[in-house]
Amino acid sequence: MSEPTEDESNVNLAPPALKPKAGSPWGDDALQRQHIASELNALVADLAGGEDSATIALDGGYGTGKTFILERWVQAMQDQGPVAVYYNAWENDSDDDPLVSLIEGLVSDDKTDWGGRSKALLNELLDGILRKYTGVDAQSLRKALDDQDVGLLDAAAARRVSRQKLKELLAELVEATGEEEGFGVVVVIDELDRCRPTFAVELLERVKHVLNVPGIVFVFGVNMVALRETVKAVYGDIDAHQYLLRMFTRTLHMPPGVAFHGRDGEGKAASYVKYLVERHGLRAFCKQHSLLNSELSLSENFLSLVASCGSVTPREMELIVSLFGQGGLRVFATGSYCVLDAATCIDPIGRSQS
Repeated sequence: MSEPTEDESNVNLAPPALKPKAGSPWGDDALQRQHIASELNALVADLAGGEDSATIALDGGYGTGKTFILERWVQAMQDQGPVAVYYNAWENDSDDDPLVSLIEGLVSDDKTDWGGRSKALLNELLDGILRKYTGVDAQSLRKALDDQDVGLLDAAAARRVSRQKLKELLAELVEATGEEEGFGVVVVIDELDRCRPTFAVELLERVKHVLNVPGIVFVFGVNMVALRETVKAVYGDIDAHQYLLRMFTRTLHMPPGVAFHGRDGEGKAASYVKYLVERHGLRAFCKQHSLLNSELSLSENFLSLVASCGSVTPREMELIVSLFGQGGLRVFATGSYCVLDAATCIDPIGRSQS
């Protein structure tokens, strides 16, 4: 067998991130997880009519697919017309005030039709009242007001007024949206548990206390275990579980790993593995080296068995396929010899093993 050239060795170890497509957001849902979005829809419908805003936690460990689902859910809502916004908290972690960052995200989302009037009013609020009064630095506030005699009590009163105006404006927005579309506003906040502890906790509390407006439903993609540690990092030895119970109205739990059950479970597992094999370019790679076809078939059967066990997350499963292509199939084509540690392939992130 001839050794492949650099161009022929197309095992894609880092394929591009998957982003939802307008009009068909679930077209790449190889794990058939759209039903989780349906459960979120039901929760939003149940909570949107309350006297206060509602907060939903989509709880799952790292790599379980929260972002994949939330991005497609938001795209599906935008395709149908509802006002839905996706905000990645981690990408805004360097901002000083999470409230300003979040509101800016609402008005700058180019996929969302807030209506010209509402957007203009929100921008006016950001440029004026919000930027002046949301901070706690009295010196900055005096400079903004150009009034060196204003005191701390005046500053606190001004902040309360600005936040009340913000609530009134958002309530006006939600009411106008409801009249036109028959529903409120859904704001998805993702990757909160990856943020700096102070930013994450401040964002949670801003949403709960400042943006508490009827008709808005906030949906957080979080790893609740990690978020409890975040809360403790800010407040010390408190009951973080009870703290978060007050922050979230409902919690929906993600499946812990890839799992295919039922009569057609094996077939679904095999289909998912084939999807990953295609995504990483392994099938095209093996077609260039005909002697690898049988190895690929055996590999797919093995990986399908791993997927059927339900003990790995989607991210881990993709990493397994990537490592298998890099260290398994490719060594046959290059003629080199390599011994793979089975534990490395099956458990690439180094969890505890028996």
